[in-house]
Amino acid sequence: IEWTPQGQPQRMVGTQTDITEQRRSEQAASLAAARLARIAHHVPGVLYQFELDVALKPRFPYLREQARALLGLDPALAAVNASALMDRVHEADRETVVASIIDSSHRLALWRCEYRVCIADGTWRWILATASPMRGADGATVWHGYMQDVTDLRELERARQDKAAAEAANRAKTDFLSRMSHELRTPLNAVLGFSQLLEIDRSAPLSEGQRRRVSLIREAGEHLLQMIGDLLDLTRIESGSLQVQRLAVDV
Repeated sequence: IEWTPQGQPQRMVGTQTDITEQRRSEQAASLAAARLARIAHHVPGVLYQFELDVALKPRFPYLREQARALLGLDPALAAVNASALMDRVHEADRETVVASIIDSSHRLALWRCEYRVCIADGTWRWILATASPMRGADGATVWHGYMQDVTDLRELERARQDKAAAEAANRAKTDFLSRMSHELRTPLNAVLGFSQLLEIDRSAPLSEGQRRRVSLIREAGEHLLQMIGDLLDLTRIESGSLQVQRLAVDV
């Protein structure tokens, strides 16, 4: 702009540029960012971008606000240095987490890791994290991924395994009792059979004292046979193979 001695503008030289496409691009980028934010808001876990520079310094350029509730981690702090999250990882899991990150960085392979994190109330929660790495122009490795709390899933899986183990042990017990009961019947039948033969043997009759003792053997054997029969019924009930018969009984 050139000015007159009186301070009035005399001539102005400039340019005008059509920025319609630029404005459209900016608007499209703004709409896309808003759309992504709305989608991310309804994801139950934590979406994140994790970066490991050439000096192996970790940080989270992007970390959803939900990380504050899930991990007890301030996203602004994590954007500068991710060691705040590593400090919350269980001591027994840290070496595995670090080794898996480094291996994923070297091979640019999908990263997947489960580890325990101490949240704000002092309790430990299991976190499953997955991410896809890519190499930046400056040599840094950047992962885009997702974290979720899988504590309840792990407890459910452990309960399922405990249930399966208990059912297997119960089946083994039932099978053992069934086999044992059948094996006991064989020698018991010999005891009962020979005691009955002694009682009815007229060629070599028993004395009164011997007859009383043989009778006690037979009665004890019959009682034991009844107990074995009840045990077999129990194993049939547990295995679902007991056949019910309707019979008239003396009330």
